[in-house]
Amino acid sequence: MTGVHTPLMRSIREGNVAALLQRIVLDGPSARKQLGRVTGLSFTTITRLVTGLVDGGVLHELPARPVGGAASRAGRPETPLGFVPGGRVVVGTHIRAASATSSVFDLTGSRTASFTVPFPVSSPEPAIAAALRATERALASVSPGRVLGVGVSTGGVVDTDTGVVVDSPLLGWRDVDLRTPFTRLGPPVLIDNSVRCLALDRLWDGQAPRTDTFLTVFVANVVASALIVDRSLLGGPGASAGQISHLPVRNGPGTVCPCGATDCLGVVVTNRALHRRAVEQGLLPAATPWADVLRDDLDTSPGLRLLRLERARILGEAVATLNAFSNPETTVIAGYLGTDEEVEACLATVRAHAVRTGAGTLCRIEHQVVPHSAWDRASAALVLDDFLRRPTSYVTTLLD
Repeated sequence: MTGVHTPLMRSIREGNVAALLQRIVLDGPSARKQLGRVTGLSFTTITRLVTGLVDGGVLHELPARPVGGAASRAGRPETPLGFVPGGRVVVGTHIRAASATSSVFDLTGSRTASFTVPFPVSSPEPAIAAALRATERALASVSPGRVLGVGVSTGGVVDTDTGVVVDSPLLGWRDVDLRTPFTRLGPPVLIDNSVRCLALDRLWDGQAPRTDTFLTVFVANVVASALIVDRSLLGGPGASAGQISHLPVRNGPGTVCPCGATDCLGVVVTNRALHRRAVEQGLLPAATPWADVLRDDLDTSPGLRLLRLERARILGEAVATLNAFSNPETTVIAGYLGTDEEVEACLATVRAHAVRTGAGTLCRIEHQVVPHSAWDRASAALVLDDFLRRPTSYVTTLLD
């Protein structure tokens, strides 16, 4: 018989366990008294909850350390609690053009295995089949009882409630169901778009600057955003939260968007849009791969340099508007924006708008480069975030 008999008691325990786990994620291994100071929980309560977390393979005790770190100081040494290396794990799967990658991460954040499966075309069937194969290999690399869940992400508009990719311009998908095939694998599955996952990864990254409310704007093949408010991702109903590709661009180049409007952000500032304009203006040969438009060694033409700087400033104006509206503590512009000069042009545009309007003047503006290896970790952050909020749904020993 479990020790929790009512929904209220279970809710209280859920909140207490979540508070402990979140502090260990953000602060690293922590002793019981330290956890008591930052959570307000009693030593007795913490000890009782820790028993379930140790029995569930989530936490373990590290070697005792002297109080205050001084070897000669009198007093009983503290025993830190930390996540078990190689214990409970989360799996992150990311679907991009031409390949899918699935990796295993333990709760210390260490990547313990990774598998990439290419697919020849971006139509849903072969892409999903490749993503499933990569995920199956990741799951097979650990014992089933260790897996908390699988997070799946891809670019574009994703309905988190249904697990349907509503629109992925990069893959050319519309209304593609991801939840059904991935649910058949067994573990709990969470699905979202890549940028919202990226924001969650930063939220629970103990090495990142600590902020409770921040805006992430990502630009590459797509442009999208995610907003964390009081340490929770703003989701909203359906799939529209963070979709900024149809924001109007003032004094744009006159590009018609598939939606029928002219100069939407998504057809002006993405790398593909930049490549298209460079080719149209004769600044790049038509055969130049679109991904090469931001190569530093191609930034020799004055016209191309000006075009790239213009893209940086247009993006900066859009971010400035979002920054003024949401007024976060930090705004992160993520993605490879080009040279240092182009990055600074974008950031300077945001700062200048804040000074000019008085909106968001206290917001910290940052740029974040996002390597390919970041996306499966970001996908896994979907599960980590849910686990850190609802731990008793994942670890049954917490109910004993």
